[in-house]
Amino acid sequence: MPFYVEFIDNVAVWHLDDNKNLFNSVTVREMNRCLDEIEANPHVTCMISIGYGKNYSQGLDLLTLSQMATQAVHATLTLAFKVIARVLTFPLPTIAAINGHSYGAGAFLAICHDYRIMREDRGYMCFPEAKLGVHFGFPVLIEMIKQRIPLANQSIAILSMELSGTEACKYGLVHETSNIDELLMTAQDAAKRIVGRNNLDRDNLKKIKSSIFSSVVNSKYEIMEDVERHKLFKTVRSKL
Repeated sequence: MPFYVEFIDNVAVWHLDDNKNLFNSVTVREMNRCLDEIEANPHVTCMISIGYGKNYSQGLDLLTLSQMATQAVHATLTLAFKVIARVLTFPLPTIAAINGHSYGAGAFLAICHDYRIMREDRGYMCFPEAKLGVHFGFPVLIEMIKQRIPLANQSIAILSMELSGTEACKYGLVHETSNIDELLMTAQDAAKRIVGRNNLDRDNLKKIKSSIFSSVVNSKYEIMEDVERHKLFKTVRSKL
């Protein structure tokens, strides 16, 4: 199963095991299914997401999107960005164990976790829009950048800088790094520190996150330019 949840000592480990973990209509539904499963378990006190192999998530599924009609593309992108926003305001502490590359939507997914740990020796985090000749397109993505990347370092997203784990930590996109063999253990230790002795009230945590990130919660999922996105994705694919 490409996406599944493992429960370990009241911690939900959300495994992203679909190779590149690309965002398309099928995988987004699977992501929401996993988040539903986690929320439905009253014993869970923290969520950890982790990829497999060399990828955390390589972002949007450009091949699939380039073959879809404009309306279907818009619907898929909206679902993808809504699942990322759902992680941002998830009613549990969330930890991203970034095991490898996190590009585009994958980078947004990573930074929308409360706490982020990245593999130190391999893998890059990048918002590749500038290098691909496109902009972020949706207001909600702009608000995520404003909220989740320190103001002084937002040029990282603007200029499509590729950051190693050490560099991502230096610029405030992740909190710490770990070697790959200890990545999940490091995330589990972080979960224990974050939760402490008292479980955090889910409803209250949801309200706090929604208040702090109200600009994301209230943002629109409308494309900011009048273009046929399937043509745009065909152009982007040709540059990859």
